[in-house]
Amino acid sequence: MAGNLTWQPRHGDPLFIVAMDHGDSFGKALFDVRNDDPDDRQLAAMKSAKQLIFEGLLEAVPMLPSGRAGVLVDERYGQGVIDQVVAGGTSVVLAARWRPAGMTCSRWSGAISG
Repeated sequence: MAGNLTWQPRHGDPLFIVAMDHGDSFGKALFDVRNDDPDDRQLAAMKSAKQLIFEGLLEAVPMLPSGRAGVLVDERYGQGVIDQVVAGGTSVVLAARWRPAGMTCSRWSGAISG
């Protein structure tokens, strides 16, 4: 992880998060994926959509009057976004897969820049 790990959002320096950690509903609703099992074409389209959302966030960041921008993204379709953030670009990235029964996190990745 890189950057300022002690920064915390506050009233005068908020954190604005774009959430794109969609579960299977992302593929089902937008790409007609059945049983959470996308074919190669659907998978490529889903990854491309996550990248497009992230590029929109990067375009918007300079327009923020205050605060920092962050992104919440899943590693299954958004690993490319996670890699870009970890390399240095956006304030925060989190990727987690939650198991509903035990609510335990099986993976977490993060980077904070400041």
